[in-house]
Amino acid sequence: AYEIRPRDWSSDVCSSDLGWLPWSGKTYFSRQDFDDDLRRLEAFYAARGYPEARVRAFRTAYLDGKTRMDLTVVIEEGEPLRIESVEWAGFDGLPEAHRADLRHRAALEPGAPRDLERVEIARNLARTELREHGFPAAEVDTTERAIVGPHAVVVVLTARPGPFARFGDVDIAGNGRVSAAVIRRQLGFTPGEPFRQSAIATTQRDRKSTRLNSSHVALS
Repeated sequence: AYEIRPRDWSSDVCSSDLGWLPWSGKTYFSRQDFDDDLRRLEAFYAARGYPEARVRAFRTAYLDGKTRMDLTVVIEEGEPLRIESVEWAGFDGLPEAHRADLRHRAALEPGAPRDLERVEIARNLARTELREHGFPAAEVDTTERAIVGPHAVVVVLTARPGPFARFGDVDIAGNGRVSAAVIRRQLGFTPGEPFRQSAIATTQRDRKSTRLNSSHVALS
């Protein structure tokens, strides 16, 4: 089930509770901030798949001799904008098993409200997957296509993989007393392998954690 809960949007608004610690700073009510918060709430719901959500009413109540205030907001969510289907274009360079795994991990389920945050997560997953399979400059675009009816869209992820690349020769300089052979054994890849983004990250991390940090490694 898909549900928007107060903790999902509480960090996006300015009006907040007082901290419970004795040294917590005081938060004063501002009508301008509150009005801005109401607009932020509607924008938050729209991004999470509820474009018709509207603040229908709000109530204020003073407490403790007008030193505190309770705020109650009534939101009418309206009909959600649901995912009719998800299309993946341009991912033929990935093995079928990895394409299937990517679709599973993306978690864009037909019938669920179209959540822009989840779409962005899926886009980043797809770009990373391409960069793990020999496409160092890969990018992924996301678009929506309306279908018959006002409350459903097709989410389209389109890959721009760029040229396929392999790791080339490795040039090592500034290694001093550490032999090039030792440094090559520390690399997370070998020349001729398809490019993997994670191999670069692993090599950089290992260099920082060893005495090889002062060496310069250049790829061609």
